[in-house]
Amino acid sequence: MRVSAGCGCRCASISVTCGLKQDGINSPIRNGWELAKPYWIIGNAASRSPKPAISYDWYRGFIEYLVSIEAHTWFSKIIIFGELLIAVGLILGAFVGVAAFFGGLMNWSFIMAGSASTNGMLFAIATWLVLAWRNAGWIGLDRWLLPALGTPWEPGHLVAPSASKRSTLKPA
Repeated sequence: MRVSAGCGCRCASISVTCGLKQDGINSPIRNGWELAKPYWIIGNAASRSPKPAISYDWYRGFIEYLVSIEAHTWFSKIIIFGELLIAVGLILGAFVGVAAFFGGLMNWSFIMAGSASTNGMLFAIATWLVLAWRNAGWIGLDRWLLPALGTPWEPGHLVAPSASKRSTLKPA
C-alpha cells in the first residue's frame, strides 16, 4: 500500500517536474513554475457560482490572498518538490510516517480547494500509513534509518552519545 500510494499519487508530479508534459500548460520549466495559479484562479472564479468549489469562506479567503500576493511563483515549487520528496520517501520506505503525514496534509489541502479526484482515498491511505508508520517502513529504509537516527522518544546510535563519552558526574 505504501509503494502504491507513493507511485500512484506522485507520478504526475514527477512527469510535470521533469517537463514530460508537452502541452505547454503543465510544464513548470516552460511556464516559470506557475502551476498553482490556474487552479487558484479557477477555484476563486467558481466561488461566485451558486455552488462554489471552495466551500469554506476562510479557505477561499486564504486562496484569494495567495493569488493577490502572487505566491504562485514560489508556492508551486514547494508543492512540486514536496510531492517528489513524499513519493521518494514512500517508495523507498524512508521516514514513512513523516512522508505520509505531509502527503495527507497536501491531499487535504487539495480537497479543501475543491479538487475531488483521488485525493479523498489518498488522504485515507496517508492516515493509515501515519498510524502504521513503523510497520509500513519495515520493508524499506526505515528498518535501518530509525535505529541509526532514532525517534523522538528513543535516540539512535548515530545521534546518541556513546557510553564512553557520557559524563561520569553523578548527581549530589
